[in-house]
Amino acid sequence: MGIFKGDTLRNLKQFKVDRSPKVRYLSLEEETLLRQALLEREKQLKQERISANEWRKT
Repeated sequence: MGIFKGDTLRNLKQFKVDRSPKVRYLSLEEETLLRQALLEREKQLKQERISANEWRKT
């Protein structure tokens, strides 16, 4: 591997920053859907961990 010469970040553009961000709250329906999706994700991750642990035991 070679050594980098010069400033490699020189041409990197800065991210735009929203100077006046607007706070948006979830509707009751959106919150319900989000919570359901999070529960399903946790359920799937837990099942994958159990499966991986069982596979390691064999």
